[in-house]
Formats: sequence, C-alpha cells, structure tokens
Amino acid sequence: MMDKIEIEFLFGERQLLNDRIAKTNEKIYKYISIIVTPFFLLVGYSIINFNSNWKYIILFLPHFCIFSIMIMGMLYMQHFIVGNYSRFIVDELNSKFKTSIFLLEKLEYEFYAKGFNLQKALILNSIIVIIVVNLLICPLILEVLNSLENAVLVKYFNIYQLKIGYWLILVFISLICLFSFYAQFRKKANKVIGM
Repeated sequence: MMDKIEIEFLFGERQLLNDRIAKTNEKIYKYISIIVTPFFLLVGYSIINFNSNWKYIILFLPHFCIFSIMIMGMLYMQHFIVGNYSRFIVDELNSKFKTSIFLLEKLEYEFYAKGFNLQKALILNSIIVIIVVNLLICPLILEVLNSLENAVLVKYFNIYQLKIGYWLILVFISLICLFSFYAQFRKKANKVIGM
C-alpha cells in the first residue's frame, strides 16, 4: 500500500516538474521575442541613424546585455535544478519498479545533460556574441559620451567624470550580478547534486 502511494506521489512530482520545464521554456521564448529582439532592432536603428538623438540608446546596450545574461542564467538554473530533481525522481521510480521504465528520460539525460551539451553550447555562444557585440560597440559608446558635452549634465559634471562614472557603474553592476549569480548557482547546484 505504501509503495503505491509513493509511486503516485513520484508520478505527480514528475508531472509538476514537466509543467515547470514547459513554463520555463515558454518564459525563455517570450523573453527573446518580447524584449530582446525589439531592443536589438532599436539599437540597430540607432546605429543606422547615429547622427540623430537615437544614438543615446546605445548607452543602454551593455546594461541590457548584463540584464539579459542574468535572466538567461536564472532560467538555465531552473532547468538545471528541475533536470536534476527529475532525474532523482526517475531513479526512485525505476528502483520501485526494479527496472528502467523511463527509457526516453534516460536517453535525454545521456544526450542532453552529460558533459558539454547543446544547451551549454548555446548559452556559451550567446555570451560570446554579447561580449563581441559590446566590444564592437565600445567606440560608439565613447563617441556618444563625448557628444554629451553639450548636454545639461555637463553643467554639473565635466565630461571626464561622466565617462568614468558610466564605466564604473557598468563594471560595478556587472560584478555584483555575476558574483551573486555564481554564488547562488554554486550553492543550489551543490545541494541538488548532493540529493
């Protein structure tokens, strides 16, 4: 009787995890289609019309990229945790049945979750593209910062303070975000792997 209740509970947990993965995938696609694509189109438009006031949008590109990396990292962390917990549940169910009844999940684990896989390659590729785009756009950012000499802020700050402030804020935000993500991921990953 107890085994039947445990098996039903584990099947229910497995279904909840599958629903959670589907919601996470939906969040990823919504984020890319609703936020990322229009923003990069806006940045492209501002680069094409660089002599207009649209050029100031370029100043937000590095901050937006950091924000995007953090959101994608959080979604990847959800996938990682749910995937490991799902594997734990499948192992428990297989031990209850004393056979491997979830062959598809075993195949998915072997194909997607072990070693350097397609998902990790996509994330690494995205980060590399973001870094390259930001490095390529740095001269434009410097030019936009130099064009702020005629702006209202120059009455209160000189242009040198404005440039230093911009880059310090960018580096500070980057370090805080990356450190907090790394610390949280390491803490949760060690707990999940230790199950």
